[in-house]
Amino acid sequence: LGWIRGFDVHPSGESIVTGGSDRHVRLWKWDGDRPAESPVSDVAAHDGWVESVAFSPDGTRVATVGADRQLKLWDAARLTPIKAVPAHSAIPRDVAFSRDGKWIVTGGEDGVAIVWNALTFEEVRRIETGQTSDQQGQHPGLGGIIRLALTHDDRWLVLACARVSPVYELATGM
Repeated sequence: LGWIRGFDVHPSGESIVTGGSDRHVRLWKWDGDRPAESPVSDVAAHDGWVESVAFSPDGTRVATVGADRQLKLWDAARLTPIKAVPAHSAIPRDVAFSRDGKWIVTGGEDGVAIVWNALTFEEVRRIETGQTSDQQGQHPGLGGIIRLALTHDDRWLVLACARVSPVYELATGM
């Protein structure tokens, strides 16, 4: 097992999904009060580190982003691939579903946040933050979007960049 770079808890609390430096995504069931010793699913997911993983709000899908600059969607029950698209011009660092499950949002070292239609994987909106660096990959504090979060009503997108945290309205990108 490599270093865990991202994880998420299933909405029901019954399992955890992890992604890491070994390029694998793993699904772990709970065994009493902790994750089981062995994953129930283990797949080679990206050509490069798996940077972030996220369960859909209904728990049926998992979104991942990796150092191969891809956004991938998986069936959560067996971690079987559903769809993959090129996502960013530099390493994407984070991925999240909107609370209603309609959107997937990615943010990367290229300083871009992208809102995707969660069903079609079509790009809905691109938010250019201007927060990027030539130091991509080596010093995440120097380049682009490090983390992102949506407010509980899906109205606002908050981005964590090197020294700023810009906020955008999800519906408009403004």
